Amino acid sequence: MIWEYSYQKAGNAKAAAWSAAWWAQVGSFTSHAKKVPDIIAAIEDRIDPLAPGVKLYPNIAIWGFVGFCWGGKVGSFLTSPCEKANGHCDSFFAAAAHAHPAGLDAAQAAKINVPTLLLASIGEQGVAPAFMAALTAPKKRVDFVLGHGFMAGRADLSVAAELAGYNAGYLEILEWFKIHIVIPPPPPAPVAAAAAPAAGAAP
Repeated sequence: MIWEYSYQKAGNAKAAAWSAAWWAQVGSFTSHAKKVPDIIAAIEDRIDPLAPGVKLYPNIAIWGFVGFCWGGKVGSFLTSPCEKANGHCDSFFAAAAHAHPAGLDAAQAAKINVPTLLLASIGEQGVAPAFMAALTAPKKRVDFVLGHGFMAGRADLSVAAELAGYNAGYLEILEWFKIHIVIPPPPPAPVAAAAAPAAGAAP
């Protein structure tokens, strides 16, 4: 939001108004969070185009959430029970990971009810302690001496330190989900009924 602040400081009211309108209409965290339940349902219910009547992803049993920057804030709404963003009292997600997330809010963190991993760039480390302290579910914070966006579009993987941080961040997410996303075992196979004895056979 540095560019927005610069516009306001320069007195460019038109640009500032455009920015405010964008955040209210296009960039709204809650408006996008509301769409997620339908997206999940569409994925789970999608039919295999080569096998009519057969679900394309029948084995989906559990969901995890990974959010980057803006998406991290959306994830905070989706993992907060009874937030108006999703209208449900149980999260759709079993665990969450937030990489250099936007809008860290301790008051919202207190409502989050799933295990949460925070990968903080130097841009979030000032507000991360209060956010982490407010979390009541299992939690972990890992700080990186890298700029905001180091795990997404701003990563410069030609720089050794950024490549190392990028890889380390994704490994942290994988390990977090290994611990906190427990896939339920498949139901037991049905037991075949014993065949009836043939007519006239000895008991």
